[in-house]
Amino acid sequence: MHPGPAGEPRRDFDTAPGVIAISREELPALPDEIIRDPEAGRLDLQRWFANAAAAVEIEIGSGKGTFILNEARDRPDANLLGIEWEHEFFAYAADRLRRAGITNARMLHADAVQFLRWRVRAGSIRVIHLYFSDPWPKSRHHKRRVVQEPFLRECHRVLVDGGQLHIVTDHSEYWEWMQEHFARVTAPAGEALFERRTFEPPSSAGEGELVGTNFERKYRRESRPFHAITLRKLTASAGASNPSAPTSVKHTDRRLAQLQEGAAAEPVDAGTPGAIPAALPVAETFYSIQGEGKLTGVPSFFIRASGCNLRCTWCDTPYASWNPEGSPVALADLLGLVRQSTARHVVLTGGEPLIFPQVAALCEMLRDAGIHITIETAGTVAPAGLLCDLISISPKLSNSTPALGDPRDPADAWRSRHESRRLNPSAIQSLMNCAPEVQLKFVVSSKADLAEIDALLGQLRGWSPDDVLLMPEGVVAPEPEHKAWIVQECLARGWRYCTRLHLDLFGNSRGT
Repeated sequence: MHPGPAGEPRRDFDTAPGVIAISREELPALPDEIIRDPEAGRLDLQRWFANAAAAVEIEIGSGKGTFILNEARDRPDANLLGIEWEHEFFAYAADRLRRAGITNARMLHADAVQFLRWRVRAGSIRVIHLYFSDPWPKSRHHKRRVVQEPFLRECHRVLVDGGQLHIVTDHSEYWEWMQEHFARVTAPAGEALFERRTFEPPSSAGEGELVGTNFERKYRRESRPFHAITLRKLTASAGASNPSAPTSVKHTDRRLAQLQEGAAAEPVDAGTPGAIPAALPVAETFYSIQGEGKLTGVPSFFIRASGCNLRCTWCDTPYASWNPEGSPVALADLLGLVRQSTARHVVLTGGEPLIFPQVAALCEMLRDAGIHITIETAGTVAPAGLLCDLISISPKLSNSTPALGDPRDPADAWRSRHESRRLNPSAIQSLMNCAPEVQLKFVVSSKADLAEIDALLGQLRGWSPDDVLLMPEGVVAPEPEHKAWIVQECLARGWRYCTRLHLDLFGNSRGT
């Protein structure tokens, strides 16, 4: 038995995988090729439906499935895909569709924003429905809001010409937030990707309703105000770029692919038609205290590249590896952010920053600006021409390999890739020669890891005991006995014990 959503009785839900719920076979693991070709993981969603000729519409945040159920009944000519992150609601909605005998609607348990980015082909969706998404009212949580400029640009990419994004919310402050982001993708202030239109209730909505979801009915009883809009995608000719709009965020799939391949190694005139500025896929940037390694405690500006060629089971930044987020940012803009922060130290991290050839060019720009550069890498690749002040190499031991059956890797494809790539002694040796200061930082979970560390160090030259750091695995303070044996090994071998100061100061949170 499973607990139903709040207020619902407990019962077993039959999600009907392969019929209503999207199965693992229909949505395989992302291929490794997405690092260089974002199209590699994108699918033909029409093939998920019995009528593969019908257009696809997506509802983000289906909740209990009231809207998608009623809309599917009312419009049998449309294919509807509901995406829900909360598993209980996903299962409940899928079970409702199954019991109702619906054949033109399906449910997916996933992060909708990441699904749009990595799984949906350009120009393939007719309508996107976003009703009463979480407003995340606390300011420190605003970064979790769905409606942001990068999301709107992804919607523009996946919608057909003339396709529509329908949005409804009851939260007035969130609505004001949305206006700022709408302005960046509509004329006259921003790039003319969409035109604003009056929201028209769907045919399945009841008398006097905007949408007819459970949330709307609940909020109407509470007399909350509602805000609604339709954004219609403009065609290429109708949506010519506003020349005053910022160019650093005008990313397309072709551009992202070229950037990740290093096609634009040098900055070009952003005003030139068709020009592709040198850029780096970035998950986040922030100014904080360096929490690990030889420079622990030093104020630093962090640039986290989005993308990785490994999948560590204990990865504490999955938004840059397992589920990479973000978008390309021009190298010149990154340099500008560094200067605004007044930081004298920059940390290039990831993910794995060194899979992107653009990093070498960024390092050159930072060095010319007199900035101290630390590169944090797993040491699996060693690009030519790389220069920095501190190379922080964290070779991945066998404790990093995902277990068989890891739910993030249902086909075990990443397990085999990770195991074959995690150690590259020749690349590590090459990287040790690109900086005057080196640290070899090992994440350890048991004493058995020491044999692997000794074996690797035996293959490397030019290091001293002072360059080797042992760091307890985990995102919370280690247990006293775990900490004790690591400390004893460091004392015996002359190695360093590596704390995680940022966890002590800020906890396990992003942007720190």
